[in-house]
Amino acid sequence: MAHRDVLGQGGPFDAERARRLMLYISVVTIFAFAARALPGPFLPIVMIEQFKQRESMVGVATAAYPMAALLATPFATSRLMKTKQIMRAHCLALMLMAGSNAIMSSAAHLLGIVGPRSATLAIVIFRMLQGIAFAYYMGANTTLITRIFPKDVSYIVALVEVFVGVGAQLGRLFGGVIYDAAGFAAPFLLVAGLQAVTASIGFLCFGRCEGSGGTSGELRGLEVAGTCEVPVRWSALLGPRVLLGMFAVFLNFFQVGFYDTTLSPFLKDHLELEGTTTISVLFALRSLSYLSFSYFCGQLMRHRAVSFEVLILCGATCCTTACILIPLNPDDFSIRGQAHVGLLLYEAMSLMIGSAGPALLFIPSLPIMQHGVRHLGTAAIEQTTTLFMAMMSIGEAIGPILGGWLVQSFGFQVSSAIVLMPFAMQILCSFSVWLTLGGAVDVHEDTDANAVQMTDQKGTSRAYHPFIVDDNNSGCETMANAMDSPSHV
Repeated sequence: MAHRDVLGQGGPFDAERARRLMLYISVVTIFAFAARALPGPFLPIVMIEQFKQRESMVGVATAAYPMAALLATPFATSRLMKTKQIMRAHCLALMLMAGSNAIMSSAAHLLGIVGPRSATLAIVIFRMLQGIAFAYYMGANTTLITRIFPKDVSYIVALVEVFVGVGAQLGRLFGGVIYDAAGFAAPFLLVAGLQAVTASIGFLCFGRCEGSGGTSGELRGLEVAGTCEVPVRWSALLGPRVLLGMFAVFLNFFQVGFYDTTLSPFLKDHLELEGTTTISVLFALRSLSYLSFSYFCGQLMRHRAVSFEVLILCGATCCTTACILIPLNPDDFSIRGQAHVGLLLYEAMSLMIGSAGPALLFIPSLPIMQHGVRHLGTAAIEQTTTLFMAMMSIGEAIGPILGGWLVQSFGFQVSSAIVLMPFAMQILCSFSVWLTLGGAVDVHEDTDANAVQMTDQKGTSRAYHPFIVDDNNSGCETMANAMDSPSHV
């Protein structure tokens, strides 16, 4: 099936306005994930060298951000699903992120005032504030995309992930550089200012024309015929593809949290580096690889060339390979007699392979989850964003805590071998789902091998999946009334 050429088709905006909104979402995504990636090159080193903390405490401070996001996610998504002014909520969430980053900039100043322990506690609290703001932003962003681009969710999510990579690249590159040049507060204050300005522009351009009916815009709320707007029982959402997508997004952010806590100290000792500029460059190469594979993955999904399951399988394979390569220390790598340069290039290659894995894991995860509940209606599709963000926060919280403890107890090499195991499990799970259910390539289409054609009472032929059973009584489709309602949105 050919891909759609009209952005926003089926949504409440015309094509031109949808493109302008997509530009705004892209800029916001860059700044949001740049702020999230900023501390990676320098915060663990600052906490170890200046705050005199051990790796386990660094893991706690790193995990405070996703843990707070996890706790705030149910409240954020519940409120956002009910709001009729999602664009204003999106701008407000961005302003909250700007405020939390401005507060975080004061952490280093507290070190000389209250001492290392109290300053470390302040960092944990400030990171929690950042996590809460990020939970509201992610909830608003995914809800906005689902409502405005209902027929382009797979492609839009992949496109947004390209800008996630851009933001992460800029954050990791300039985070360490700005820290070396201007100190701890400068990176946070810079990104806070950019976020505040962007939120103001978004409100002026889009927020003042809020519509009614649960979406933003000049038109009425988005209503998809034949879907159920009553919230679906959570147990009814947990099908094979939803579970596979949840596991994929968990592992993606588990790896991100693990490396954010342990990678920069490991690279500094492993490569015998002075300062953080080289680490920032390596992190930027890692983000560049993520960006490239995000774009490549997005194009594959847009043209429906590869199924979600196969993309997740390839992502898990790349992550497994990286867990093997990064800790190695080959002695025979040398360029013109400079073994250090050879080792540096080897680590850069390993990090680029490792960053390709998260891109291939993360981008298909939300579309495959939404494909798994498409027969339950729009409410169920939006509810998957709650599961999506919850697993994202859980992975990002467990990664740094477990990573800090493992490295402190066993060292980086053994820790990487332990972290490899869940990615091997993901390979088996992805292959099993693909072998059993076939390949899914679009959120709203029954394109997998096991979909069967049935004819309803009006003589209309529709596709139904024999493995999907809805056991809730919310008025959505069940196997009992499958003959009377379509199985896809």
